[in-house]
Amino acid sequence: MIKKVFAIFIGVSLLAACSSPETKEKKPIPMQEEPSGTVKEMSDQLSEEAEKFDFVLPSPLQIAAIFQRAGLNYKPDVTHDISLASNYNTEFKIAMNFGVYSADLSYCVLNGQSQNSIDYLNVVRDLSNRLGLSAIFETEPLLESFENNINNRDSIVYILGKLQRNLDLYLDENDVRYKSVIYFTGAWIEGIYIGSNSIDTRNRNAIANRLVEQLSLLENLIKGLTNFPKKTQEYDEVIKLLESLKGDMEKIAATGTEQEDGSVAFNVTDEDLSSLTAKVLDLRNYITK
Repeated sequence: MIKKVFAIFIGVSLLAACSSPETKEKKPIPMQEEPSGTVKEMSDQLSEEAEKFDFVLPSPLQIAAIFQRAGLNYKPDVTHDISLASNYNTEFKIAMNFGVYSADLSYCVLNGQSQNSIDYLNVVRDLSNRLGLSAIFETEPLLESFENNINNRDSIVYILGKLQRNLDLYLDENDVRYKSVIYFTGAWIEGIYIGSNSIDTRNRNAIANRLVEQLSLLENLIKGLTNFPKKTQEYDEVIKLLESLKGDMEKIAATGTEQEDGSVAFNVTDEDLSSLTAKVLDLRNYITK
């Protein structure tokens, strides 16, 4: 069985035991800090765990924060259309798009898009109901708290953390932790889709480097999906598309040179970037269409 400490909404490092927010007042809720750490730092932790398929993956919010710090600007038309959520009718599609919309929710929260954040949270809730995960929203009035605190990002991040803990607990108690790899794959694909479609001349090199740094996470996603029990043809198709993207990333990763500050810079040509962007789009289209 694949075990993975999966944070669909926010990384475990951000979560501390705090009292629940009051739902009757728009009172800010304290949080610890902004999502931190580079993909390389997170990958160091992943490498050892991957050998036994015990994955510890960053959350969609952490991935979004990595790209934001690299200069990604908010684009209102890059997220997935919420009106399409009702079209998905297989467990695979519902689960993958649960992840996609969770990544969009994180993107909107980080960029202060209040109404869009509420809209995407409602979509995530509806898909969770269809997946049998309604319990993660039922422990307390989290939706009401979210709306009451919508203009305070710290409070919103805290509330998303509560949802993440509820999800982790539900998956553990029901012995279906392995299913989290589907949710994260959808979230990861949407995260790098947003990153690759938000490149301009100002942030081009920084965003391109962040994309290539995703290689270690991609390798673990492929391992997780390959070992997923009772795979359907849909899983095999996603694995094939991920493998193709991995080939491009490996080629670019081989050009990496360490910088004085300890970071790694990659030689990402325009041709490389075009190929990466096209393959990410193929992945995203496959799971969202």
